[in-house]
Amino acid sequence: LDIWQRGISTSGLSSAILADRFRYVSGSNPADLSRSTDVPVVPNFQPTYSFRVGRVTSNSPGAGDLTSIKYTLEGYDLARIRNKTCTFTFWVKASKAGIYTFCLKNANEIATYISEYTINAVNTWEKKVIVITLSDAISTWNFTNGSGLSIHWIMQSGSSLRGGSVGSWSAAGASTFTTNNQVNAFDAANSFFQVAQLQMVEGNLPDIEFNTAASTFAEELQICQRYYEKSYNLDIAPGTAAFFEGSMVFQKSGTNQFLQTVYFKTIKRGTPSITQRSVSTGAVNTIDQNGVAVAGTPDEIGINSFLLRVSAAAVDQAIYRAQWTADAEL
Repeated sequence: LDIWQRGISTSGLSSAILADRFRYVSGSNPADLSRSTDVPVVPNFQPTYSFRVGRVTSNSPGAGDLTSIKYTLEGYDLARIRNKTCTFTFWVKASKAGIYTFCLKNANEIATYISEYTINAVNTWEKKVIVITLSDAISTWNFTNGSGLSIHWIMQSGSSLRGGSVGSWSAAGASTFTTNNQVNAFDAANSFFQVAQLQMVEGNLPDIEFNTAASTFAEELQICQRYYEKSYNLDIAPGTAAFFEGSMVFQKSGTNQFLQTVYFKTIKRGTPSITQRSVSTGAVNTIDQNGVAVAGTPDEIGINSFLLRVSAAAVDQAIYRAQWTADAEL
């Protein structure tokens, strides 16, 4: 949870990514999401941030509603641990004690593995360890650049998504995510759920500490940029009016239509969705021409680059500035 390219807080959304690669999903539970410095005290490697989901008012899920923090493992990465035993460790803190569900799904959500863990005390950081042997014996799996394995930390589930069994792979399908024991983490006002220092390692290693040698901050950032990259400085949220903080600056000679190739820092997982923004207002599908936002759209988008285009005729000797994001997230 060190990389937060999209921002560090948002309110009232039912689906959003703040911490890179971790998506908040919910059917009927818009929540306040934030990067928090409230973290567990961990020997040898102290986390910097946790991911906090909070609500001011209580919420009851509809029959088909699921609220979770979801991480999607790319198929290429899943192939390396195919049918192997893996250990998942994480720290969790919540305002509601009780039994929670940790759930794995394949891309079409037919193959399902459900595990339970218990939050014993409210407002207290607790470490949880879950050991699971992966299996591709049920349904079909993606081992290329698509969704390989989705991992859910579930906070609440509706009645039609419950009833799963614990401890084995099944063809439960998209209608089963939790057991009947899953609590509603948001059944009271001012409730919250937090996670920190999430880890998945190969092997049956219940006593493992957080693997500080896994990758550096720079390596983690490069991994995250395979799925999402922005021109903004790392600490500036996309959509912010930002003239110089990471923006591209070009000067045009002549009055032909303005075109500029933009190369990504990291090759993308797949063809990304490009959002081009004005540096003065943050408005989408615009580019600043001598300080004035004019229409512009990205073109010829690939996994290595895209073409920055001004829709109108260019102005000779004009200065152009733009910000952009490239989203290839699973």
